[in-house]
This record gives sequence, C-alpha cells and structure tokens, in this order.
Amino acid sequence: MARQPKEGLDYFLLDCVLDDKFRLIEAEFGLSGFGVVVKLFQKIYGQCGYYVEWKNEVALLFAKDIGLGGSVVSEIVSASVKRGIFDVNMYERYSILTSAGIQKRYLEAVKRRNAVVLKRPYLLVSVDIILENVDINVIYADINPENVCRSTQSRVEKRRVKKSREENISPKVPFGEFGCVFMLEEEYQKLVEKFQLEMVEEKIADLDRRIRSGERKYMSYKDHYATLGGWCRKDSKPASSANPFMREDL
Repeated sequence: MARQPKEGLDYFLLDCVLDDKFRLIEAEFGLSGFGVVVKLFQKIYGQCGYYVEWKNEVALLFAKDIGLGGSVVSEIVSASVKRGIFDVNMYERYSILTSAGIQKRYLEAVKRRNAVVLKRPYLLVSVDIILENVDINVIYADINPENVCRSTQSRVEKRRVKKSREENISPKVPFGEFGCVFMLEEEYQKLVEKFQLEMVEEKIADLDRRIRSGERKYMSYKDHYATLGGWCRKDSKPASSANPFMREDL
C-alpha cells in the first residue's frame, strides 16, 4: 500500500507586523486573543496544512489543551471570523477555519512536494494559482496508485497538461473526493452559475463515487461536464415536465 503523503508543515511564517484584524483581536481580548489565533495557526498548518475542522468536540479539546475556557475560545474564534482572519463562508458552510492567505502560504510551502491532497470544496484560491505554483499531480484528491480511476488516467493526464500548457489552453482538472471527475475550471464555474452549488457538488460526488467503484457505464463517459449538466438539468425540472427520453449524460 502506498504511503499517504504528508499534509501538515513543520513550521510556518508569521509576519513581524500584523494588520488591523489581528490588532483588533488583541485589543478586544488582550494577549490571550493573539495567543489563541497563533495556536489556531499552529493547529491548521501542523495538521491538514490549509484548514482545520472546528466542531464542538474539537473546540472543547483545543480549549483544554491551551488552558482556557471553552466560551472564551469560542468568543475569540467568532471575533476572528467576523474580522476576516478566517473565511466566514467556509466557517458557516463546512465548519472549518481557513482563509485564502493561509492556503496561499501552504501551497507555497509544499510546492516542492511530490504529492499533496487538497479538498476542492475547501479551496479559496483559484486553480490557476495552484497550477502556477504546484505541479498538476498535487491537486488530485487521491494519490493512491491503485485508484481505479487514476491508474489509467494519470500518465495521460500529465501529457495532456503538458500539451495544454504549451498551447496556452487551460487543462482539465480533477474534482471529487477521489479525483475521478475531470473538467475545465471554466466548465465547473458554468455549472455553479447555472445550477445551485450544493446540487453541482452532489452530482460531482455521485459521479466520482460511481467511477471509483468501477461501474463500466460511468467509466466510459468521456465528457463529465456534459454528464453533470444533464443530471443537474434533470433534477432542476419538476417531475411532470421532465423529458423521459432525455439522456442522462447529455
């Protein structure tokens, strides 16, 4: 079995002069506020590298470890989200603490690694930035060489990326937990603009799992963008108006 790639960092950079967001946290909560934020950075960079789950159990254990009450930590975290130290949408939607700045620093720190696992729904930086700093193979959701969907696609995809870069054309990139769904970034944005984000992510996850499980019907699909568009379009219409002859992969 292939060894899982390292996620976190051994150390991270902290600017000597911090902006007003941090100064306001320190003004409101004193050095305890500043210390909690730095401890959170340690947890983020040291574990997953670019985010940390922030659920009740995690918050309680974190407060215990640093010797503060859970309510105090919760107030500091809430204020940090409000001030923009952590992204409010990611906090409310996925219960995670992250930011575009954290992710950019992480990607810069790991750009020389052979493999990096990233979860696409959590990303706040564009794929263009990732591709500029990191080789394409580091943004796959699963780097296991035995992965059903990757075993025959990885070498082909690398050649496609190289050719696309030479032609100045955006390459298709992987989506889903297992990285089995491939689209252009522009195609993904079109789906999100036309349909609800939750629906698009749900359909991507469904197709991703089906391809990973080895279902031949879904592994034969060549245009994942068209397939997902058909699925979303079908579910967006009332049952009475749905076309029974509509192909699900169109």
